[in-house]
This record gives sequence, C-alpha cells and structure tokens, in this order.
Amino acid sequence: MFTRSDSRPSGSAVKVSLLFLLYGTVHSLLASAAVKQGFARLLGQRARNGLYRPLYIGQSVLTTLAAAVVFQRLRDRDLYEIPKPWAWVFNLVQLAGIGLLLRALSVTGFDRILGLPQLVAYWRGQEPPPEAAAQGPPLQALKQPQKLGPFRRVRHPENVGVMLALWAFPKMTVNRLALALWTSLYGVLGSWHEDSRLQGAYGAAFDRYRRATPMLVPRLGGPRHQNR
Repeated sequence: MFTRSDSRPSGSAVKVSLLFLLYGTVHSLLASAAVKQGFARLLGQRARNGLYRPLYIGQSVLTTLAAAVVFQRLRDRDLYEIPKPWAWVFNLVQLAGIGLLLRALSVTGFDRILGLPQLVAYWRGQEPPPEAAAQGPPLQALKQPQKLGPFRRVRHPENVGVMLALWAFPKMTVNRLALALWTSLYGVLGSWHEDSRLQGAYGAAFDRYRRATPMLVPRLGGPRHQNR
C-alpha cells in the first residue's frame, strides 16, 4: 500500500518547527488580553471594540499566507506516498476535515468571527458592541443543542477539521509531518484555553455542555446533551 521515495532533498523539520513557533507566538500574543488592553489604552475603547477583531483577522490571513509561502520553499524529503485508489480515500478525509471546519465556523458565525458587527457600528459612528469573549458556539446554541451542528459531537470541531486535513495527506513528507504534529499540539492547547474562556463567559451553561461533550474525540454512542 505504501511506496517510499527519497528523491527530494533532505527535509528541514527544525525550520518548520521554528516557523510554526514564530507564527503561533505572534498569533497567541495578539489574541491575549494584555495586547487588547494596550490597544484600548492607545486608541480608546471604541476603537478597540470596533477595529481590533477585523485587524486581528487581517493580520492572521496575511501571516498565514506568508508562512505558507515560506513553508513551500523549504527543502523537504518524502516519507511515504499512498497509491491510488487508496489515496482518494485520504483526499476524501481531507475534504471532510475542511467541510467540518467550515461547518463549525458557520455555527459560530462568520460575521462574529470577522468582527463585522463591531466594524459596521464603528464605521457608522456608533458605539461598537464588545466582541464575544470567546470564539466557540454562541450561548443561544448551547441552550438549544439542535443548533450546535458539529459542536454537538465535540467542543472544538474546527480544530478537529484542521487536524484531519493535515494528517490525511496521501503523500507525507518530513515537513508535512512536522506541521501536522505542531498543529495538533497547538490545537489541543488552544482548545483547553478556549474552554477556560468559554467557561468564564457562559458559566453554568458551558459547564453542562463541557460535561456532556468531549473536547476533540467524539464519544461512542453519541452526545449526552440535556435541555436544562
């Protein structure tokens, strides 16, 4: 089933690791409360509420594209390649992962993720509402499990989707493996951090949801949500 190839130059897992650590550090720092508070002190609370989330998403897109370009230019080495038709199965898993990611984002709300309500209010000269304390499912979805979509099975389906897409490459290389490992670790740590933020924002509603729903691996037999 597997074929191996050493035709490409030696891999650079260390460089991939350093690239990911730099990217993750910038991403985490800019998402921190300290940086957001500094932005508010510098430009005012209205600008912080109206502009910070759209600017954060903008830099995320740009830094992700830049990191992708650097990643593609690094020397690499093949580990294995799965032949067709089995490779198509792996491609389907990748598509399923991307679909899961998009579905999770749609439940969270694309406008909410991008900070569009705050940006529109700021542009119109109004007082922008504060952004959501965390980017998980909205509170009303936790109270109505039928609206949770993939969040009904796991608490962080967007992270599961990304992991599936990265681990299911039919052609795995040293760099891709390093990327998958680091992304998975970052996804687990990020899921724990997001849980703490959602707990602080939603209180008892999230606590009931957390007890009923696994973090990343679906529970056999399905979810145990209760309407309370």
